[in-house]
Amino acid sequence: MKRTESAKFASSANRRTLVGVLSVAAAMVVLGLHLLPSSARADADHPVPCVKFWGEARYVVGYDHLVHIVNGCDKRATCTVHTDVNVQPQSVEVAPAAHAIVTTWLGSPTARFTPYVDCKLEGS
Repeated sequence: MKRTESAKFASSANRRTLVGVLSVAAAMVVLGLHLLPSSARADADHPVPCVKFWGEARYVVGYDHLVHIVNGCDKRATCTVHTDVNVQPQSVEVAPAAHAIVTTWLGSPTARFTPYVDCKLEGS
């Protein structure tokens, strides 16, 4: 009889461990979705293919909305950045082979936003 009780306890403990592991895995998936670039649309319709951009929501005291811009071109890029959360455009110059980060919002209650970036290359 002790073996059966022991087996039930082990089975119950294993079940609790499995539920705990699955809960952690589900939480990681949900968190991972928030860490993915906000802009899956971005580069397909972007007129300057050598300039890439994506959004990042970084939690500090609320979510800071950041837009990353990487210039893979041989010329300087001047980009106008705004989001669906902050429609006020900001301008940034990005040197060739450089990475710029534009902060569009500090302390947002939500991680979700969509960045919009329009770039022109020097001399275009």
